[in-house]
Amino acid sequence: ERNANYLKQLTCRVYTDTSTLATALETGEIDFTADLETNGLSQFMIGDTVDESLGLIQMAGENNAFVQLMFNCSESSPCSDIKLRQAICYAIDAAGCAMQVYGALGEVCNAPTNPNLEDSGLEFGYDDYFNQDLEKARQLVEESSYNGETLELLVLPRTTVSASAVLIQNYLDQVGIKVTLNEKDMATYRKIRTSADATHDFELLGATSGDSYVYTSLKDLNAASSRSGMSLIKIQDDELQARYDAVKSQATNSPETVQALFDYVTEQCYVYGMYYSGKVMLGKDIIKQGTVVPFFGPIFNSFVIQR
Repeated sequence: ERNANYLKQLTCRVYTDTSTLATALETGEIDFTADLETNGLSQFMIGDTVDESLGLIQMAGENNAFVQLMFNCSESSPCSDIKLRQAICYAIDAAGCAMQVYGALGEVCNAPTNPNLEDSGLEFGYDDYFNQDLEKARQLVEESSYNGETLELLVLPRTTVSASAVLIQNYLDQVGIKVTLNEKDMATYRKIRTSADATHDFELLGATSGDSYVYTSLKDLNAASSRSGMSLIKIQDDELQARYDAVKSQATNSPETVQALFDYVTEQCYVYGMYYSGKVMLGKDIIKQGTVVPFFGPIFNSFVIQR
């Protein structure tokens, strides 16, 4: 059925920013895109539904990507203090960040990962997962060893991540935590985050699970994959590794081991899962039918064009 319509020519175009991509769809330069973000989607949507008067159709698919904070827990960082880590999480309104990035399509994590994974779901996690509480955050700051130092937040240079960075900075300022944003190009970002002597105190990153399982969505916590024997939270934690290994192994992966890993990561406040969104694809209404393959990129989504 997918092959019933022969395409004489298929042209793929690359755009470096979402506003240019949106203009290309609006002007008819392209017929289909799966990569628009909020500032591009908003001009075509009414709430979470496409404005059909524009001659467009909408397809939706699963998306296992999500945005999280990950802390540098080494002694060299003020974030080695768990109370400061907790204060940071309680100061942030994840729903506000989701709205900033995805608009009405944004969703809030209820655990350290996106809940839409093969071995987890909304039944995992917590109803009160770091719900914003400014009073509690201020109290935790007072109880911590934080002395007003300016914390460095390393930011992944991807719009779905970086678009919430200033908002996070403002939330933390409300509870007396000073933050400077470190935003670099992708090559520099990757070099910094994996450096043994990295100076950032926490990281705002977008995580994805290539095979849609929890162990890959939390792969940065796996010390066994690092040459230094230390994960990207910059400390050794044998209990964390044991729980991670139990989820990673096909023989021991179970709802119980997944929840046990979530419990420990949340109790220790190593990672704060923040927000995500489903995949939205827009195209001209000459597209009559679309098939979305969950968890894969647009190359794996098929559509039928009728002219």
